[in-house]
Parts: sequence; structure tokens; C-alpha cells
Amino acid sequence: MNSAASTTFTAPMPAVGVVCLREGQVLLIRRGKPPRAGQWSLPGGRIEPGERAVDAALRELWEETGVMADITGLVDVVDGLFPSDGAGPGHHYVLIDYAARWMSGIRCPETMRPMPASCLWMMPWRPCHGKKHDASFLRRRE
Repeated sequence: MNSAASTTFTAPMPAVGVVCLREGQVLLIRRGKPPRAGQWSLPGGRIEPGERAVDAALRELWEETGVMADITGLVDVVDGLFPSDGAGPGHHYVLIDYAARWMSGIRCPETMRPMPASCLWMMPWRPCHGKKHDASFLRRRE
């Protein structure tokens, strides 16, 4: 049994994330709310009642970044366990992460002004046996 199992958490909450790729770069957002407020993360959020997970992914991507994308596949489903800050139980999210290909946009949806510094595109490198690899592992296999 791990330490997370001995901590009190909320009931699991379904949520989505989007690994949105454009010219070999991945889109990140700076989180505005807990958990992980102020940290860089994938765009995403909670699934609304009656909403399909893939529709929630596209909605969250648009709401947070003004980007429209084409979902190309499922990346992974993982548990996000965020311990309590001392005021109540910790949060448990079941995170459904999708891969997507950028189609258009990078504007604030409300004002259509360029996005603030809370969004950025970056090269997604991951170490593997001392080498660097790009994000091609996120692309759908034809």
C-alpha cells in the first residue's frame, strides 16, 4: 500500500487533458486554479455532466487557449492524486489525455487578442537511453 492510499481523497473526478501538437511543439498553459496553480500543464479540465470525454477535451482546449484542434488519439488514462493543503480531503482526478493536431487559433476566446504569457508552445523532448526523442510517439499510427 502506498502513502496516497492512507490519505483521504475526494471521490474520483473525471477530467481531460490535451497534448496539442503544432510543428513538433506541444501547447502548455499556466494553471490559474488549484491544484497546481501557477504551474505549467496541459490544457484541460473537468468533464461536464452528460458531456463526452473527447468533446470536453476540445471544449477545454478552446476555452483555455482559443485553439481548435483535431483529436488524433488517446495518449493515456492516469490517476492524479493531489494531497490536501490542510483544509479538507485531497483531490483525486481520473485524467484522460488525448493527442491532438493544431488546426487554428492561439487567441484569447473572449477578446480575440493574442494569448497572454499563460500559454506557450515548447519542444517536447523526453530522455530515453541517453538520447532525446521527439513527440512522434503521440501521433496516431495509420
